[in-house]
Amino acid sequence: MKSWPLKILSGIIIAAPMMSAGLPKLPNKSVAKYEGEEIARALMWQREEGVNLCNGYYLMPKEIEGQTPIAPVTNEDTSITADQGTLFASSGTSTLTGNVTAIQQGRALYSQKAYVDRNSQGKLCRIRLTGKVSGDEPDKRFVADFASRNFLTKNTSFKNMLYRYYKPNSKYGPYDAWGTAEDAREDANGTIYLKRATYSTCVPGHSPWHLYAKDMVLDKQSGRGTSWSTWLMVGPVPVLYSPYLNFSISRQRKTGFLSPRFEHSHRNGYIYTVPFYFNLAPNYDLITKTKYFSKRGVKFNNRFRYMWEGSGGTIQANIIPHDRLFARKRRENLDQYSNKSTTRPYRRLENDKNTRGYLGLRHFTNFNENWSMKEEANFVTDDYYLEDFTHNLLSSTTTQLPNSAVFDYKGPYSSGKIKFLAYQTLHPINQATVNPSYTQIPDIQWNLDTIEGPYGINLNWTNDATYFDHEQTFGVKPTGLRFFTAPTLSLPYRPLWGYVIPMVRLNTQFYNLFTTTNNYSKNSFHMIPSFSLDNGLYFERKWPWSTHLYTQTLEPRLYYTYTPKVNQSDHPNFNTTLPAFDYARSFRMNRNIGVDRIGAANRLSYALTSKLFDPMTGFQVLSGSVSSGLNFSEETVCEEDRDVCLRRVIEPVAGSFGYNISSAFSISANSSYDFKKKSHRIGTTTARLSYNEEDNRIVHIEYLYKKGGDKFPGAPVNSYKNDLSRIHVGASWLLFQHWHPIADFRYNLSHNQLQQRLYGIEYDGCCFDLRVVRTINQLRVNDEGSPTYDRDFFLQIQLKGLGKYVSKDPHKVIQKGLSEYNDVFVRQ
Repeated sequence: MKSWPLKILSGIIIAAPMMSAGLPKLPNKSVAKYEGEEIARALMWQREEGVNLCNGYYLMPKEIEGQTPIAPVTNEDTSITADQGTLFASSGTSTLTGNVTAIQQGRALYSQKAYVDRNSQGKLCRIRLTGKVSGDEPDKRFVADFASRNFLTKNTSFKNMLYRYYKPNSKYGPYDAWGTAEDAREDANGTIYLKRATYSTCVPGHSPWHLYAKDMVLDKQSGRGTSWSTWLMVGPVPVLYSPYLNFSISRQRKTGFLSPRFEHSHRNGYIYTVPFYFNLAPNYDLITKTKYFSKRGVKFNNRFRYMWEGSGGTIQANIIPHDRLFARKRRENLDQYSNKSTTRPYRRLENDKNTRGYLGLRHFTNFNENWSMKEEANFVTDDYYLEDFTHNLLSSTTTQLPNSAVFDYKGPYSSGKIKFLAYQTLHPINQATVNPSYTQIPDIQWNLDTIEGPYGINLNWTNDATYFDHEQTFGVKPTGLRFFTAPTLSLPYRPLWGYVIPMVRLNTQFYNLFTTTNNYSKNSFHMIPSFSLDNGLYFERKWPWSTHLYTQTLEPRLYYTYTPKVNQSDHPNFNTTLPAFDYARSFRMNRNIGVDRIGAANRLSYALTSKLFDPMTGFQVLSGSVSSGLNFSEETVCEEDRDVCLRRVIEPVAGSFGYNISSAFSISANSSYDFKKKSHRIGTTTARLSYNEEDNRIVHIEYLYKKGGDKFPGAPVNSYKNDLSRIHVGASWLLFQHWHPIADFRYNLSHNQLQQRLYGIEYDGCCFDLRVVRTINQLRVNDEGSPTYDRDFFLQIQLKGLGKYVSKDPHKVIQKGLSEYNDVFVRQ
């Protein structure tokens, strides 16, 4: 009768039929004559609590400390000594007894008895050692019942050996390998061949896991270990068997399987990932991941990375040949939304195939010191791919996939770029209709950087020529050419006590439209001058606080700007927006982001900033700023995403505050307040408490309020229902040296909806890592405002010394909430 044991191929678990009689016998106590603390002492392990994750380190014998081994093994310059009972022969065999020591540079052998063989010419050809035999080199140590070194073949053989491979200590402890073998042989290249052997990277004598193999090879030059008929032992219990196993014994990149990953998703079912790494060349490689979804089928992810002199990038190609779940959902949606059968989203869904995929490209090239190029391409086969295969709200609700190519120029006096930008627009049937974004092919920019002319006058010149095109299926939109140029003159004066910077700019717009709507002129031209005067003062004083003497600054600022009102409604607004009011917006000539609208202004902005810092170290303890302004001509300011415009004399008040309690602990806040409005006077507001220390000791508490930051289906544009009010709490903390609980929580207070909940725990140990994470993520909000959630479960286990885990999930999920978090699975 056949059984179905688990076969591991370089860390990959695959079910394979095999006869039970073919399994090797498990090790017995005769294989390892040392146990527990005896092993630690024999391998010179020094225990020291708290020094690293392993709580200890290996000692180095003084005879070879600080030396590097000579290569190869030689019979020259060998010093052999013994205490007593020496029988010497110029040829043949000599017998030495009592603390026998054989020393070469970087090598040492010890035993109680030795037989030294010389040939007829008297040259040393072999040494055989018995009785408490041990040997040391800078990168290895062994203890054995018997050892024989042949200086002619340069081979060394052992009986009942205890060994370790030594690697220098790192920040996270010495990841050295050690084990036992009944028989062993080391060749001239340092490759060790073991029989009935064990292997582990844990603390000597206290191994949560180890390998036991019938045959094993540790190849120092290739950095790989190979074993046959291998058991993975957890403590004394055999848990997995493999007829063949290939694993890393160095940090070199090698072709082979990587650690598998298991997770569970409410949306996708059980997911099992098998990654394989192809080390194709020093400058390019390939990672393939075979992912089995219990609800969908098999998905293949492929990522090719390449790097040449001056260029590099990645190509990502994912495909799932037949998505069973998508096929079923597709039929259900077509039936449910049959009333939308004439709409574009319905027709697209009707024509979709059940074979799905994604293709992505990231590329850069540095042609020379002046010219460079970056490319980004994204393509998905259907409108629901991101929704089905992402783990967060932001990615799953993305409806505009960018495709761009940008050529950059940076010269001594000028800079510029040529940009090609287009989008793949997604149209999910269960969401509001999405209009395609404008393509910008091409967008040519050229800037004359600051050039100092006579009398200290500085010249800057900005130029932009762009052709905007649009898919007309969703309604006729204006298309055509926009040219913008703006020469700027300034005369900065910067004494030690402050600065005075007058500036004048001539904004010139020209439009040549090929498709027009809303009575736009086919050709329009505007020349709009702007003037500003920026003034600031610096005051300092010494301020004793607690037991330290700090420096406090007081920095008042006045900024006046004037731009005449010019009617620009005869040309379209292609890509210009008015951002939320904040401190920076008070001190810009044109408050709009973009050049389609040059806002009229007759405004005086004023601000006051104060800082407290240590003059010796420069560490800033406190900072605070407040700004407001006066509009002398009661300019019309259209608030972002609002139907109405407000005529105001007094500007909103914007302020910010920061307190660095220590290098790890800080508190910050910023907000704005509008006296003009009768309701919703508070503008975009953030308040944050952050603690970030080494070893993933992180606490993050943040509140965010943003007007118009959360579009609610069906709500009017200026409704408070579109405002975002969110609390975000995240933490990771080190407990008991090894354990890291992790939590991240985001809640939408505006709509009383959970956005994300993540909790889990990590174990970062000396020889293995463990992570268990559970997540609940909001994917989207439908037409009725009801959220859809996905629930994921992640389990990761890494045995250090058997290959690294390169896929960073769920690290990416964790880091979206805790950006300072360091992944214990990839740091070494």
